[in-house]
Amino acid sequence: MLKQNLNDYFTYFKSDLFKTQVVYASKAFLTYEFAKYLNDYPIFMDAVSLGDMYVCMKAGFGLNKVVLHGNNKSKEELDFAIKNGIGLIVVDNLYELKNIHEISTYRNKKIDIYGESA
Repeated sequence: MLKQNLNDYFTYFKSDLFKTQVVYASKAFLTYEFAKYLNDYPIFMDAVSLGDMYVCMKAGFGLNKVVLHGNNKSKEELDFAIKNGIGLIVVDNLYELKNIHEISTYRNKKIDIYGESA
């Protein structure tokens, strides 16, 4: 049933007009084995903490397919994400953006910013 549901998402969320990506919300359910299972699919993972990112990495689910989302991300979480090649960081405020800039400069890692005004 899970395999069919995943395949349905990939089929029905395609668009000829827009770039789309299926993203699984890890807060619904995340274990090492489940992250390993999802790694076989063209799916991204929404993570909200250092723990979520750590489970993904240990399971071989590359952080390049992880979206770091959540309020009040710590510098430690941002540093871990940037150091390990996070796919996308959802920025909540200017303070967080400044922290991302500071950490990415220190780590010499380029962070792409996308948005309406970017």
